[in-house]
Amino acid sequence: MRANPTAATISGSNFTTSEAAALTAAGFLTSTSATISNNDLFSHPGAPSLGSLSSLSTASSSAASGSLGAVGGTNAFHDRGGGGGGLARQTSCTNTSGALARSEFTFSLPSMGPYLRLLLSARAHLLALLAKSSLKYREAPRELLRERWSGGVAGEDAASRARRARGDFGAILPGRTKKWKAFYGLEFDWVLEECLGSGLVDVFETGSVGLGVRAT
Repeated sequence: MRANPTAATISGSNFTTSEAAALTAAGFLTSTSATISNNDLFSHPGAPSLGSLSSLSTASSSAASGSLGAVGGTNAFHDRGGGGGGLARQTSCTNTSGALARSEFTFSLPSMGPYLRLLLSARAHLLALLAKSSLKYREAPRELLRERWSGGVAGEDAASRARRARGDFGAILPGRTKKWKAFYGLEFDWVLEECLGSGLVDVFETGSVGLGVRAT
């Protein structure tokens, strides 16, 4: 990274097999080129190759029932050519070294999956709310969109705050809305700014009801 501060990828020749495996397992690298295509996994029944169905049928023949060996061991998926963003394993050290030298890795951050899933689902939900508001123009006033994002829960005006202080939440409790059940309380303004920055929506002045939001 010091030698290539702006690069998003790095060649596998810069690592030993153990280093690549450790960094991939920790989530700092993901493999952009696998030694075996996922499309080839278990696609040739009876073939004497990795990923054959015959290899699965004999996986438990030499191990006790109920043990890890009965299902192929702890690395069964990788030993048969599978890959989960890492480097597929080979039985030959020479083959492994050659495959590593030809591989290319992308820099990553650990545990980004849950954040990206939340981000993408929040974007999709906001665009779905826009589509429901106006099928033809896919636009809506910002405050109306905010209310729908919050699930119709009362806003922040004085009357609404007084009702909440009395424990009166109207027809639905905030914790039962999709904002909290699916998006863990993600704020509307953050989602709107994210969609605006990614070019999914535009904001415009309506001249009568404040800002409007339009899908691009």
